[in-house]
Amino acid sequence: MSAVSIEPDPRLISAALECFLSFGVRKTSLTDVADRAGVSRATAYRVFGDKNGLVRAVAEAEVTRFLNELDKMVVWDAALAELSPIFDEMSLPRFRGHPG
Repeated sequence: MSAVSIEPDPRLISAALECFLSFGVRKTSLTDVADRAGVSRATAYRVFGDKNGLVRAVAEAEVTRFLNELDKMVVWDAALAELSPIFDEMSLPRFRGHPG
């Protein structure tokens, strides 16, 4: 598995997600992502290393975005019973409605 060499520019992550939604993960190349983000192919390879690094970076960004949204909604010292409706409200529709 490839590690991301530097913190990816949000434009690259956004471009990668757009490519995944347009072409599918399997058919998306780092060149596609670079072209959509308006950077060189070499930049995409330097940032992601390879396609595995690209997929990992997008997955990490999406998980981070989800956790940040969740953190805004949850009072973490609340009783578990109080948290359950928040998790249901936030997670199920997000995963069902995600275009990917």
